[in-house]
Amino acid sequence: MKLFHKRPVEDLYEWLEIATKKLAPPARARVKLEIEAHYAEAVAAHRAAGSLEYASQAEALAELGDAKEAARNFQKRHLTAREFKAVEGMLKSARMFSDLLGGYFFFAMLSFSELLQPAHGSQLYRFALPFAYFWFFAALPTSAFFLARRKTGSSVIRSLVLTQSIGGFVGVIAGNMLLVFGGYASYLWPAVGFSIWFLMTVLSQLRLWNKLGNVPEVWDEMPPENTAAS
Repeated sequence: MKLFHKRPVEDLYEWLEIATKKLAPPARARVKLEIEAHYAEAVAAHRAAGSLEYASQAEALAELGDAKEAARNFQKRHLTAREFKAVEGMLKSARMFSDLLGGYFFFAMLSFSELLQPAHGSQLYRFALPFAYFWFFAALPTSAFFLARRKTGSSVIRSLVLTQSIGGFVGVIAGNMLLVFGGYASYLWPAVGFSIWFLMTVLSQLRLWNKLGNVPEVWDEMPPENTAAS
């Protein structure tokens, strides 16, 4: 005997709430219209075959299948709310000129302060640290800024997502190497723990990049200001 009996979905409204819960707003609206139209056709077909209204609705609802399984399938073919916010956030941040200037300022200040410090660490560390500053605070923000300022079609957004992913991956590797060669190996294990968490974010971005290239429908579900063709 099952200890937890799954309560069946009672109506189309509940089915749609479960199936579209994690989708981005444009994707939810799109899926709801499609499912509502399909459901109405199925109800009409059952009514034409002689079924009563309530029975026709129940049969049409059953034909939609399990709502949670449908949710998993919809999330593969449409943008989720998290992916929608990720793209929106990347574009908004990358387009801000103030953020770009702030990155240059931090790069200059950190590099200058490093020059004033007594030499420490290996030769590799003393070379890699300024490069890391340049990578994070100048190179990545500059490339993202010019990408985001272009017309944001599919190729631009995918390039921006990939740039952020590669930048994050290189940053994790470089950060741990700097700890080792800079004589801060005692901090390595906490850094590795943080790196694992951060790499999960990078992998999520790479999955988004792959999805943007393989699921054409998602481009109709981007934030309105980001749908211009490149």
